[in-house]
Amino acid sequence: EAIKDCDEAIKLNPEEPLAFINRSYAKDNLGKYEEAIEDCDEAIKLNPEDPDAFINRSKLKVSLGKNEEAIKDCDEAIKLNPEEPMAFINRSYAKNSLGKNEEAIKDCDEAIKLNPEEPMAFINRASAKINLGKNEEAIKDCDEAIKLNPEDPDAFINRGLAKYSLGKSEEAIKD
Repeated sequence: EAIKDCDEAIKLNPEEPLAFINRSYAKDNLGKYEEAIEDCDEAIKLNPEDPDAFINRSKLKVSLGKNEEAIKDCDEAIKLNPEEPMAFINRSYAKNSLGKNEEAIKDCDEAIKLNPEEPMAFINRASAKINLGKNEEAIKDCDEAIKLNPEDPDAFINRGLAKYSLGKSEEAIKD
């Protein structure tokens, strides 16, 4: 339905980048990452000053394992709007995937400064800390993420992993 609505909006006004961005979100939800990237490309062509298309494209590229490209998109989004926490969050995820854990933590720190209510920044930071063996700190980040969004399974998964790494198997199983 959403894709059809966006298709119709694009037919009516093919110069509207928001229709392409919205369609990319819908395609992302369906796992059509390459097609979603094409929509982001079109949105960027129509409005290269809009950080949202770069942010969404970075998320899609991470989903495809194109982490270096995702980082470049995040860098561009940050250049366009340095106050946008999702650009830092997405970049942290890409950096974490590349084993650049300390850099990922710095990006999460910046995202938390910009929006301390965003649980994904705490989850990503916890993941990077787990990779560095900082499991107690990771548990605190997961606790904060759970406080902010008790419905997010990633916070529980990361907290369980951190607890397991500390030899707290029974507590980890509960998560």
